[in-house]
Amino acid sequence: MAARIQIPRDAKRGEVIEVRILIQHPMETGYRHDDVGHLIKRNVINVLSCRYSGVEVFRADLSSGISANPYVQFYTVAEASGDLEFNWIDDEGQQGSERQFIVVKGWRLALAAVALAAGVALAQERPIPPGELKSGSAFLGSDLRALQNDDFANPGMLWVERGEKLWSEPAGKLACASCHRDAASSMRGVVASYPKIDKANGKLLNLDSRINQCRSERMGVEPFRYESEELLALTAYIARQSLGLPIKTSIEGAARAHFEAGRASYHQRRGQMNLSCAHCHDAQWGKRLLSETISQGHPNAYPAYRMEWQTMGSLERRLRACLSGIRAEMLPYGSQEYLDLELYLAWRAQGLPIETPGVRR
Repeated sequence: MAARIQIPRDAKRGEVIEVRILIQHPMETGYRHDDVGHLIKRNVINVLSCRYSGVEVFRADLSSGISANPYVQFYTVAEASGDLEFNWIDDEGQQGSERQFIVVKGWRLALAAVALAAGVALAQERPIPPGELKSGSAFLGSDLRALQNDDFANPGMLWVERGEKLWSEPAGKLACASCHRDAASSMRGVVASYPKIDKANGKLLNLDSRINQCRSERMGVEPFRYESEELLALTAYIARQSLGLPIKTSIEGAARAHFEAGRASYHQRRGQMNLSCAHCHDAQWGKRLLSETISQGHPNAYPAYRMEWQTMGSLERRLRACLSGIRAEMLPYGSQEYLDLELYLAWRAQGLPIETPGVRR
């Protein structure tokens, strides 16, 4: 299995570099027939990893939804001169490997200084300049914009009202209000900072997982099921308390690795249509796709009521719908890749106001 790797010939220490690999492989789905009608056995690359100077910096579980000759793109930070070594294996047990050396130049810097420099670089590399950021509501027709802004007619407010009741209802011996009191004050601005790292366990949490963490660890009850009416209602109610406040997610410290993973996920081509998020929401926003106008793909209105669903849905549900639309494999709810991607999307949308519950077509 031949492969092509593209990385910068050299880089400065602390610089964020783009890594690309193209692997020659048929990626047989198991559903195709040969010229005489026989079913061709499934054979796809199922694991692809990259180690930088012996440390794993990237891993992907591929599937039959990935087209032939898979192309993968991700980002990492140049720390020292060394090999980037790729390894992969397919369903038949055939293994492949390729490596390429990168020269890293520059003075030895303290880690904090490197992180600061990388943060400045990332801030300057926003795909859409702050002055051109537009919420998804800007791409709606006047009827749906009016519906979103009508606090009575907006169907998402039904979930907000249910969430308000759940806030005060005991689950076990405690209710949310037992600790957090009045949500209008205690929850004001909270959702604008998510996803974020939990200081106690070092994990990246979005608002859904924070709620479920509280239920299991503090209230002593079962977590809500993903996309359940209760979880959607409570997240919508909490998010509503930050209406109009700008997104201000941090990617410093432990969040940086998740940000890089989310950024790589956003730019990764996927599925039988071989598209990435960036192909639509960076390069084609504002253009028409059939009857729709392509938005910039921001998360500031979720959970949102979508007319095609006729119900409320989370950002993860929307991400899964996008994957389905390009004929790519959908990951399970709560997957780390979704959380990492949510963090990148929040960083990308910084400054946009919270609009929950949004209304979308």
